[in-house]
Amino acid sequence: FERNFNTRDGAQERRFEDALASESYASPIAGYRQFIDLRSFVDNFIINELSGNVDGYRASTFFFKDKESSANNKLQAGPIWDFNIAFGNASYNHGNDPYWWAHDQFALSNFVPWWWNGFMTDSIFKTELRCRYMELRGNVLSEQNLYSYIDSKAAELSEAQARNFARYPILGQVIYPNP
Repeated sequence: FERNFNTRDGAQERRFEDALASESYASPIAGYRQFIDLRSFVDNFIINELSGNVDGYRASTFFFKDKESSANNKLQAGPIWDFNIAFGNASYNHGNDPYWWAHDQFALSNFVPWWWNGFMTDSIFKTELRCRYMELRGNVLSEQNLYSYIDSKAAELSEAQARNFARYPILGQVIYPNP
């Protein structure tokens, strides 16, 4: 398998990938979860799938370890960023297909680390993912909350949007990579 980390030392990251690639990947003792902050990877997964972010797993993803904390020296996913070609705004890698899973880009591109699909073979990861999603749907990601957020941002941006399209009359035109 291909190494996906470019860090000064990288020993813990190599052990993480080795553990995920091993037959005991799901083991609570020998498996990959001992090396990562599972909640941060679950949250990263949810927001990238919710947004259909074609860059979310392959190009615009950060990972870090808190060097100051001995309590949590695990690899963490985040912060999330770069949504300019998310939310259906990309015409490649199924970016404008609401029925496509963004992590499935692995089949289309060697830029997506293989381990995102590896997580989806782990029942614990999938259970954590389902539970966290249901928790978030009850509040932050509830339909009412999402619509309210969208409406508030649309109102906030309406004047700037009008100026933008007055200056750049591109509304309705295909501008790659936007569909």
